[in-house]
Amino acid sequence: MIAITDLATTYTVVEAVLDFWRASMLASELEQRGLTVVSYPQSDSRMIPASQRLHDVIVDRRLVHPDDQRLNAHVHDAVAKQTRRGWRLDRPPGGAKVDGVIALAMAHDRSQQVPQKLQLLGWL
Repeated sequence: MIAITDLATTYTVVEAVLDFWRASMLASELEQRGLTVVSYPQSDSRMIPASQRLHDVIVDRRLVHPDDQRLNAHVHDAVAKQTRRGWRLDRPPGGAKVDGVIALAMAHDRSQQVPQKLQLLGWL
């Protein structure tokens, strides 16, 4: 949480996007600190289009990052999980960490729904 509040002191953070399933306490803390928090459940109906949109901007070279080693590892370890409705980013058997790329997909998807120009500052 320190990273989010640190970003908010330097940048105008429009919203923090997170899945409330395991982060309801974090959401409450962020709201108490004055940040807008948006619930983004990691359901197939949300993550399938978000995964495809992230893939598209990466392939089209419209999204780049500063070669962060942790994010690189999360992207590298992620797999495409086939569902009845299409594919989505997921963790591989064995449970490698992919939270960074999942958060990136959620943040990117949400940034496409907000009507003003935004800059994605980071992922946690």
